[in-house]
Amino acid sequence: MFRFAVAALVSYLTWLALTFPLALSLNVQNLISGIFVALCVAFISRGFLFHSRPGKALNPLRWGYFVAYLFMMLIEEINSHLDVAYRVITGRINPGIVRVRMSPERDIGKTLLGCSITLTPGTVVIAADDALYMHAIEHEKGHDTSDFLGKITRRVAE
Repeated sequence: MFRFAVAALVSYLTWLALTFPLALSLNVQNLISGIFVALCVAFISRGFLFHSRPGKALNPLRWGYFVAYLFMMLIEEINSHLDVAYRVITGRINPGIVRVRMSPERDIGKTLLGCSITLTPGTVVIAADDALYMHAIEHEKGHDTSDFLGKITRRVAE
């Protein structure tokens, strides 16, 4: 029951954060719709969101890693947009397949890492096994791919 309650609360807060700017007010219809959606999402996701100890989601250190992940993704997004704009304008494109090591052990961590890479412009994950294989707009020879994002993703998702 605790897993369901935490999943519902997180889903409802996410709903409010995503819909509040659109509605510009907390109207009753938005609040009731959010409760319904949050309960449905919690029912579906309660089993795989909290794989181990239920209290682990309340650990402040995990939330710190989540904030670090969001901050790092914001920086990577900005850098990627600027890099892709530069490459499109100048025509300096050297596409290729890049192998990215993965440190997350659970499927949700691997999915989070793959989605994070795919979200950045100029990259798309095309395969995953013990590593992720992605197509990048710029493939540098001998470039050592950093696993820092994977380590933070593991800390958030494990």
